[in-house]
Amino acid sequence: MDAERQLAAAGFKMKFAKTQAQIGKVGSLPQRKLTRTTGPDGKPRFVYADAVDCNCVYVGTEAAYDRYQRLAVQEPV
Repeated sequence: MDAERQLAAAGFKMKFAKTQAQIGKVGSLPQRKLTRTTGPDGKPRFVYADAVDCNCVYVGTEAAYDRYQRLAVQEPV
């Protein structure tokens, strides 16, 4: 299973970059790596950016990240 499918299966939400500002933001993030950040509510969020294939980000909570880690152990990317 590829990383994007594992992220979706774990509960990450895929968001497409639609505006020039969003496209620039996706391009400025580390590519194809999970990065920890803080959401607007102050809680941890995990972001996986892909500016090449889908021009999108996958955003998940700490619970989604934990599920992703378990999936990755069961079926390495």
